Amino acid sequence: MGQWLTAHQRQALLGVVLVYLALSGAFWQAAGFGFGPDEEPHLLYVQTLVATRHLPVFRADPADPNFEAHQPPLYYLLSIPLYLAARSGGTEVAGRTVALLSMICGALLVVVTAALVGELFPSQPLLALGTAAFVAALPMYQFLTSRVNNDNLSFLLWGVALWLSGRTLRCGWSAPRSLATGATVGAALLTKANGVFLLPLVWVAIGLRASQEERPVRDFLRHAGLVTGVALLLGGWWFVRNLALYGDPLAQRVFNQRFLPTRVKPEDFLHAPPPLRLTPAGYWRKVCRNIFCSFWGLYGHMNQPMAEWVYVLFGLWTAAAGAGLWLLWQEARVGRSGFDLVQRQGLWVLGLGLFGLFALLLRFNTVYYQAQARYLFPLLPGGALFFLLGLQRLAPARGWRYVLGGLLLTQLLASVLSLAVYLHLRPRYL
Repeated sequence: MGQWLTAHQRQALLGVVLVYLALSGAFWQAAGFGFGPDEEPHLLYVQTLVATRHLPVFRADPADPNFEAHQPPLYYLLSIPLYLAARSGGTEVAGRTVALLSMICGALLVVVTAALVGELFPSQPLLALGTAAFVAALPMYQFLTSRVNNDNLSFLLWGVALWLSGRTLRCGWSAPRSLATGATVGAALLTKANGVFLLPLVWVAIGLRASQEERPVRDFLRHAGLVTGVALLLGGWWFVRNLALYGDPLAQRVFNQRFLPTRVKPEDFLHAPPPLRLTPAGYWRKVCRNIFCSFWGLYGHMNQPMAEWVYVLFGLWTAAAGAGLWLLWQEARVGRSGFDLVQRQGLWVLGLGLFGLFALLLRFNTVYYQAQARYLFPLLPGGALFFLLGLQRLAPARGWRYVLGGLLLTQLLASVLSLAVYLHLRPRYL
């Protein structure tokens, strides 16, 4: 199997991408425009750019329908040609056409995922292909990438930046690679505010690589300075604009003025009348349950769940992966993990990023109730890699391919059932 994959890796990856496009395209066809989170205001951003030729200004007025105007503009600027080609067909046709940009980003991230894992584990082509297939076969990923949403470009740019960082860990820094990494981070800054958290991860990768050189401080400052300078040159003006318009670089003050009075908050559950009232522990159980369910598949406006038994099945897979990761962690503590230096460094970068994003998501849920796993998807390739490493640790050496096949079949079954049944049921919140 390994020899065949080595010889036919591109063809196998192309097959994975085609399966992803078929399933994401099926979600695109089955769920009309507006079925995903905030698709209408995302399209309104594009319409505003075309109509005014100026960036929209975010308003604290709850009556203003353009409530995605606080978002950086890159995704919407790239959407303009698709919108112009389809706007004569009306909002539904224009929205569906703009969503094609998200599907392109989704397909590219599948390829980038294989490249990232291939850099860290060059002798395991099945792991690289399997991680890409995990991303491609994830029902929630297929759904999200069939929607009009700037998240999808953000996922891709994070993936490219992490792939470049992984290549640097393996091959060393070079000026062209530093420039490319800086440009990618700069584009991420212009796509979604979470791009500011990508830069520290790149710094960690630079520091880990520089620690192996003769002059680690000099090399770190040189390459970190080049990456940071290019990123800020491309994306820094957005934060200066926010500071001038709203009084802070991330526009958090005006964001809270707009949404705190109207959005669901933790206290709405803690102070609700019985029997709807939740204890603090009950609230956090609800948050974690929704994050888990929305990782695998929770559609519409987070109100179209799959059947309970599907989540139980994915819970069993997750428990197995978690047990395997715990064993790997115990082996790593005594130096018996079997990972080389680059693999350990790459996993540290990805693990630190996942921990940071999860902590930020929990912090966000202390202010707003937003228990959505898509906030973790910028590091979906890393999460998929850890998941498969955990399963690989538990599986017998010759049985690993069958375990991987069983997981992917479970995901594909969930996708088919979602398309055939779960998208069409009456909405209900978990």
